[in-house]
Amino acid sequence: MLIYLYLVFEMQHDPQAQINSKSGNVVCDNIRIREDIILTGVIRGKDELATLVFANDVVMQETLVVEGVLTAQNGVVTDTISEYTAAAGVTADGVLLKDSSVTGLNLTAQTAVVTNVISERTGAAGVTADGVLLKDSSVTGLILTANTNVVTDIIAEKTAAAGVTADGVLLKDSSVTGLILTANTNVVTDIIAEKTAAAGVTADGVLLKDSHVTCVDLTTSGNTILGDAAADALTVNAKLAASGIKGLTDTSFVGIVFDALSEVIPAATGGAISVVTYYSDIAADAGGDAFTLAAGTMVGQLKNIRLSATAGGTAVITSADLDDALTTITMAAANQEVTLMWNANSKWRVIRNLGAVLA
Repeated sequence: MLIYLYLVFEMQHDPQAQINSKSGNVVCDNIRIREDIILTGVIRGKDELATLVFANDVVMQETLVVEGVLTAQNGVVTDTISEYTAAAGVTADGVLLKDSSVTGLNLTAQTAVVTNVISERTGAAGVTADGVLLKDSSVTGLILTANTNVVTDIIAEKTAAAGVTADGVLLKDSSVTGLILTANTNVVTDIIAEKTAAAGVTADGVLLKDSHVTCVDLTTSGNTILGDAAADALTVNAKLAASGIKGLTDTSFVGIVFDALSEVIPAATGGAISVVTYYSDIAADAGGDAFTLAAGTMVGQLKNIRLSATAGGTAVITSADLDDALTTITMAAANQEVTLMWNANSKWRVIRNLGAVLA
């Protein structure tokens, strides 16, 4: 076998090392190279390339220089691979490692790419990651999905005058358009305007339209101001509840006067005094007359009773519905009268007395 080796080294070999001329191989268990090995050509057998085989490891203390091809059956284990030719870098199966950069047609990470910066390779081309274009501080893709939240100061429309649609809600030109807009706590705004002309705005069954409020029940927890000028009128197109309208304090109520003709009860008649009229005019004969007064119908209801004439007898009004532990109202002279209000105690309270005796 003819081997062309131009070696500059001192080799201390194993006693079992031998040159097998039949197989064309150099066979040994261990070779320890203390200096440089420089192969200026190839190792050849008689008819083919020869092979330099090491049964175990080859340990290099200095440098191994191969001008041809160096093949490792299992792997190359080393801390550093440096370029042989200055500024050429190291190419591993088509991937160029050069000047702290990696260049290849496809770079694949088995798990993840961990880095602070990914820069575009071609100027103004941006970086495309699985169809998503990252370019000039913008992200472009058919669908952008955030597993939790999108945190940003501004979301701008992609197509001019199209606005931004988020789950069916259109955000466009400072307006929000959707079938149902829900606020988990409150809607804070200065103006809520109707969407459809002349339709007004309905909030939980309350219609706000043309400066009017229309609802079944109107309840306020504080002060309620209706109108802003003396010329404003209050129109109530509904019945007041039996609880009436309370005033500023718990013991004050808005007086209610029924729209009914006054009642006249002649002398020597007596009997029940109406509770569906405001004014009752009664008279008594010489022997006196007895009257009764039933319960009122709503808080704030006013009732006026006047003894217009007497032949000498008294008019005695008995009621189980008088407040302040009273049971009777007695009038003995003409023009004596009382005014009563049905109060929150469900009793008639005398709020005005002109000469009558209360007992």
